[in-house]
Amino acid sequence: MKALVLGGTGVQGSRWVNNLKEAGFEVEAYGRNYKEKLEPNKSYDIIVIAVSVPAFYEVIEYLTKLGITSKINIIEKPGATNLDEYIKIVEMLSKIAPYSFMFLPVKLEYKDLKDPPKEVEYIGALNPEDIKEINN
Repeated sequence: MKALVLGGTGVQGSRWVNNLKEAGFEVEAYGRNYKEKLEPNKSYDIIVIAVSVPAFYEVIEYLTKLGITSKINIIEKPGATNLDEYIKIVEMLSKIAPYSFMFLPVKLEYKDLKDPPKEVEYIGALNPEDIKEINN
């Protein structure tokens, strides 16, 4: 099983890397140098995006441009600064993987969005057993 962690050199990204390795994944982890390292049309079992909120759009757009795909996306943090950007991000995520999960370590309120899009499921725990279960 192969995983890609973007933002994998930061504090939270490093946690994802360690948990994925513990769950039996072969992990590629990149920080700001991801554009130099990613290969076009590569496929993963899981992609974790754990970058700062302002960088989410650019990172996801780049993955889409390269034709990188996965079975599952895990997005850490809200990932958008406004509703329109969030909707565009969800649309791009659907081109990368059929399933996207948003990791929210705290409960957030969406003032502009009464019903978040159904394409994204929200999770609040970082548990290797859950990752194994999702991938099966």
